[in-house]
Amino acid sequence: MNKNYHHFHQICISAVVFALLFVSLAVAADSYHGDVKSKIFHNADCRDFNCKSCLEIFETRDDAIEIGYRPCKKCKP
Repeated sequence: MNKNYHHFHQICISAVVFALLFVSLAVAADSYHGDVKSKIFHNADCRDFNCKSCLEIFETRDDAIEIGYRPCKKCKP
C-alpha cells in the first residue's frame, strides 16, 4: 500500500473520531439529568446534575416534563 495513502487514511479516521467526540460532548452538555427518586430534572450547570439517583437523561426540557418530571427550583432548566 502506498505510504501517502496510509497516512491520508489515518488522518481521515482521526478527523471522524474527533467529530464524533465533539458531537457527543455537545449533546451531553445540552442534556438534562432526571432524579429517578424525586422526579426532578437538572441542567448541566446545576450542582445536583450528577447526583447518585440522576439516572434518567433527557435531550430536551419538554421530554422530561412529558414523562412527569418537574424542573429543579435551583437551576430552573
